[in-house]
Amino acid sequence: MIAGLAESMEEAVGRGVFPGAALWVERAGLCLHASAHGQCRSDETGPIVGLGTCFDLASLTKILSSTSLMMLACDRGELDLAERGIDVLPGVSDERVTLRHLLEHSSGLVAWRPYFEAVAEGKRARAAGQKAIRHRVLAEALQRAPGEQAEYSDLGFILLDWILEKRLGAPCDALFAERVAKPLGIPDLFFIDLKDSDKAKAARAGRNFAATERCPWRGRVLVGEVHDDNTWAMGGVGGAAGLCG
Repeated sequence: MIAGLAESMEEAVGRGVFPGAALWVERAGLCLHASAHGQCRSDETGPIVGLGTCFDLASLTKILSSTSLMMLACDRGELDLAERGIDVLPGVSDERVTLRHLLEHSSGLVAWRPYFEAVAEGKRARAAGQKAIRHRVLAEALQRAPGEQAEYSDLGFILLDWILEKRLGAPCDALFAERVAKPLGIPDLFFIDLKDSDKAKAARAGRNFAATERCPWRGRVLVGEVHDDNTWAMGGVGGAAGLCG
């Protein structure tokens, strides 16, 4: 099976399943296969995908960053899953919602809202966008009682991100770098803070990024900036999306 992986990947590129991808197979700490295929750039003259190409990890951010940070905070006694959201963030629309509900996607919050359409003035990522979207989520009425049903929700993880920052006293990109990436020795998992041009430039320096799509709303091919529109309007860093690697 391992012997046919590269051929299968090339076939998938040829059929248009994806324009490019990097594949790594590991077992018990031993790399069994590593290969890169296709091209994920905004123009045909750009370099092909390599094993070092950075991809937008989209909703894997929820697991790799937000969930990891929440579990570490609970382990250190800084947060408790039984805590109510309203006890950390005054203004949460329902006092029954706990951190566990948010983490389990069972808070009763709707899955998604296109907040970016109203928040990103002139289609520019702004520092004010983060505050505006967070307060819109805070004011959302629940669709059902907390714990009644699980529904995958970006909104819940936007609140979790805010809760982590409030309790731990630092932005989530800094928390992830210090508490997760650094101890594990994985500096190639990172956020790109679009609110700070110097930080964004430093994050992109020396790295090759795969394009995600030709975005009809932003009017350009997205390379080295978060694909998720709400996270982009918040400045590129969030609990629901934003991680690259």
